[in-house]
Amino acid sequence: MGKVLKADCTSGDAFVTETLASAYTEIWLTLDVMFDSAALTWFANHFSGDFADLQGGSPSFFLFGLQVEGWTGPTDVRWVEDFSWGGTAMTSATPAAAASTWQTLELHVLTTGTKVAEAYVGGTLIFTDTGLNSSATVQKIRVGQQFSDPDATAVAYIRDVKAGTTRGASDIFADDFSSGDTSAWTSATGDVSVIDDPLAPPPPPPPPPVTGRVQIAFDDGPLVANPTWTRIDGGDSPFPDSFVSGYDIEVGRQTLISQTDTGTATVYINDHESGLFDPRNLSSPYYGKLDGRQLLLQLYDPVAATWEDQFRGFIDDITWEIDGSAVNASGAPINASIQLECVDLFDFLAGYGLTPGLDGVTPPAGAEDGVYYAATAGSVDDRIIEVLGDVGIDPSRYTVASGNVHVKAVKYDPDESALQALRDAADAELPFIANIYCDRHGNFQFRGRYSRFDPDAVAAEPGSTWDFTRWAVGDGEAILADSSRAQMRVLAFTRNRSDLINVAIAYPQNMKPADMPGQVWADTASITAYGKHAAPPMSDLLTDSSDVGGLTDLQETSLYAELLVKNQKDPRENVSSLQVKTVAPDDSRAATTWALLTKADISHIINVKVGYPAGTGLTGASPDDDYYIEGRRLRVRPLQPGYDYVECDYDLSPAVWSMDTHSVFPPFSG
Repeated sequence: MGKVLKADCTSGDAFVTETLASAYTEIWLTLDVMFDSAALTWFANHFSGDFADLQGGSPSFFLFGLQVEGWTGPTDVRWVEDFSWGGTAMTSATPAAAASTWQTLELHVLTTGTKVAEAYVGGTLIFTDTGLNSSATVQKIRVGQQFSDPDATAVAYIRDVKAGTTRGASDIFADDFSSGDTSAWTSATGDVSVIDDPLAPPPPPPPPPVTGRVQIAFDDGPLVANPTWTRIDGGDSPFPDSFVSGYDIEVGRQTLISQTDTGTATVYINDHESGLFDPRNLSSPYYGKLDGRQLLLQLYDPVAATWEDQFRGFIDDITWEIDGSAVNASGAPINASIQLECVDLFDFLAGYGLTPGLDGVTPPAGAEDGVYYAATAGSVDDRIIEVLGDVGIDPSRYTVASGNVHVKAVKYDPDESALQALRDAADAELPFIANIYCDRHGNFQFRGRYSRFDPDAVAAEPGSTWDFTRWAVGDGEAILADSSRAQMRVLAFTRNRSDLINVAIAYPQNMKPADMPGQVWADTASITAYGKHAAPPMSDLLTDSSDVGGLTDLQETSLYAELLVKNQKDPRENVSSLQVKTVAPDDSRAATTWALLTKADISHIINVKVGYPAGTGLTGASPDDDYYIEGRRLRVRPLQPGYDYVECDYDLSPAVWSMDTHSVFPPFSG
C-alpha cells in the first residue's frame, strides 16, 4: 500500500519544507493532492490573487497545496486555492474535481527569458503570469497547507512529490513518502504525518502457498512473474510419488574476488509408469511443455512445517537415459532416467543482446552504432533498473539497492549482453563488494557497498524487503553452550598466502594517462613481509561522482583500491569448507539446523564457533568469525515422507574482507 503525506490544518499550519542546496531560476514542482471531505469540490472555486500580487504584497488568504518560496525579490510565488471567499476567478478551462479523488498539480516557475509562472491541473494550464521579478531564484519547496485561520475541513493528502529542472523530472528533489516519515525534508511544521494511502485498494490476498519439491510452469512463458505452478513430485499432484528422485543446486560464487555466474540446478526424474515426459508421447498432457519452461525448487522444513524456495529458473537442457537392464516380460524398458538441467535468471540476462533502437536511450550524434545509456541522474539503481526494464523483467522479480555513486554514460556494441551492462553498473559502486546475484527465490538482487559494510542497518531501513539474517553454526561443545547454533558436519579453514592483497589499482573510464599513478594503493610493509600480491585490476569503471561527500570519479575509485588493500594486506583464516546436513525433526538441534538449510541465502552472514585440539580454534567472535555466504551447493534426496536428506555446502568469505572497519568511506546514514 502506498504512503502519503497527511497535512491537517484543523489546528493551524501543516506543511513540510525542503531548503534546496542551490538556487534555481527554473523549477517544475509536481504532486498529487486529495481532500478527505465529501463536502468539498475544488478547482471550480477561486484563485486568490495572482502571482504578481503574491510577489509584491501581503494578502490575507487561505492557502493549501504547495508553496515555492525563497525569492530574492519581495516575497513568494504560491499555489493558492480558496474555499471561503472571493478572489480572481480561474480560467474557464479549469477542470472540476470532487473531493476524495486524486488530482495532479504542477507549478512551473521560470525567472529568465520569458519570466513565467504557470499552474496546471491534470495537465491543463489554468493560470499564467509573466510579471515575475527577473532577479528571483527559487530556494525552497513547501508542500502542505498554510492557512490564515484554522479550518475544520482543512485535511489534505499529498503523494509523489517531484521537483526538477524539466517537467516531470526529479533531479532536484523527490519523495514518495515510502520511507514512512518526513525525514527527506528539511523541516516539518504543524500536524503532518505519513500514512497509508486512504484511497488505495486493499492489497490482494496472498497466493496459496506452493507446496512440493519441484514445480514447473507448463503453460507460462519465461518472464511471467506469477505463473501457474504444477507439482511433479507426487503429493497432491497428478505425478507419482517416486517421479522425482532428487535435485542439486549450485548458485553464487566461490570467493569474494570472483564473479557471480549463472546458477544451475539438476532435477533427477524416473519416468517408469506413464511416459509423461516422453518427448514423442503425443497423448501426454505435458507434450511439448518442458523446453524453456520455468521451474521452482523447494525444500521442506519439517520443524516449521513450511516449504521454502531454493531455486527458480528455466529448463535449459533435457537428457533421457533408457535403462536397458530393467525390462518387462516383453523386453521393453520400464524406466527412463531423465535429467532436467536448469539455469537461473542470469542465463536469460546473459543471452539478451542489447539492440540499437530497441534498448537504451536516443544516442548523441556519433554514437548511433551502439546502445547508449545516458549518465544517471541519480545513483546506480537508475542504470540497473533501466537495463532490467529493457530486458522486460517484471519489477516484482528484482530488488535493487540505491547505491552511492552516479554512473557515467556508456555505449555498448550491438549484441553486448544485458548482464554485462548490469555488472558494469554494480562495479561502479565498488567491485567485488557490491554484487549482483539471484536469491533463493530466483529474483535478481543488487546489493550495494553498505549492504556489506553495515548490513543490519541497511536491512532495517524503512521499506526494506531484504531478509538479511545472521546465522550461527558450531560443533557439539558450541551448541551445548548456545542452542541457537546449527550443527555443522564438515569444517575446514585455510590461511592462504594467495588470499593476500597488498597492491590494488582502481580507475574510472576515460581517465587521463597521467592520473594512473594516483589510483594505486600499496602497503609496503605487507609487500616486504609476504611479497607482492596484486588484486585483479578494477579498470575502466563507470563510476562518476559520489552521492556522499561529492568526490570526483578519480577520488572515489581510489578509495576502492585503498579498501581492498587495508582489508586483505595481512594473512588470516578463511573457511574453505562448511557443510550442514539433515537432522531428525525431533532432534534438539533441528529447529536451527533446518532453518539454516532452508532459509540461508547469498549475502547473509554465518558465524562459526569450533574448538581446536588443545588450542583455541574459531571462538565465534564477531566480526572476526563472521563469514558472508557467497554461494551455495545444495543436494536434496527424498528420504521419507516427513523430511528429505539434505547436504548444503556454503562458499564463504571473511566478513571483514567486505566491511569498512578502517573507515575508508563515510558511515551509513540511511
